[in-house]
Amino acid sequence: MDKTIKIAVVDDDDLVCSQVETLLITITKKYGIYCEVDIYNSGDVFQNHLRSGLFYDVVFLDIEMDGASGIEVSRILRETLGNESTQIVYISGKTEYAIEVFDFDPIHFLPKPLTEEKIEKAFVKLMHKLNLKAEAFSYKVGHDVHRVAIRDILYFENNKRKVIIYFRNQKDEFYGDLENVEQQLRHYHFIRIHKSYLVNLLQVRRFTYETVEMANHAVLPIAQSKRSEIREMQFVWNQE
Repeated sequence: MDKTIKIAVVDDDDLVCSQVETLLITITKKYGIYCEVDIYNSGDVFQNHLRSGLFYDVVFLDIEMDGASGIEVSRILRETLGNESTQIVYISGKTEYAIEVFDFDPIHFLPKPLTEEKIEKAFVKLMHKLNLKAEAFSYKVGHDVHRVAIRDILYFENNKRKVIIYFRNQKDEFYGDLENVEQQLRHYHFIRIHKSYLVNLLQVRRFTYETVEMANHAVLPIAQSKRSEIREMQFVWNQE
């Protein structure tokens, strides 16, 4: 599934909303998922938007709020509107609510204080639940966003503050670093063979101990420190 995931953050604490929004943008970028995050500082306002037909894939919902509580909002979402699709991640400083909200089928319960590790754990569960997966790699050139099918990428090359992306008969470049690209593609068949190269294993024609030959016949060096690891990886790869 290649989609934009719509997320609502509902909490009457501005600092919590800002923190969750910032971390979600960082985490979704890390996993190559597009997201749109809307902030609501009131359960009353949020439930009115739900009643008007607005849909979210997931809502990060504070339980204790002035006006409509998170539990009231959940009841409207599940019982009044009959919405079983929107995933609920509860936020609360009191863990005793974890049992009370069970009837609303939450995907996760986030105890305060919040951390990136806690939110990422919730998001990973969400990825599995919604079968989220980035089948396209996206990068920016100027103000334009370019998208390319991951299967069509041969390899990436680090070039100072830029990354060169190679396809079969062309290439492009964008500002970034190879570490970030590697992180985004860590669930795919990409491997770092050198500090300057990240290659798509599905596009490798031939391995030697010191080099790899890509589908476009480019021959790339394997760093000496990586040779044993890659040789072992080849063995496992050939058994699959």
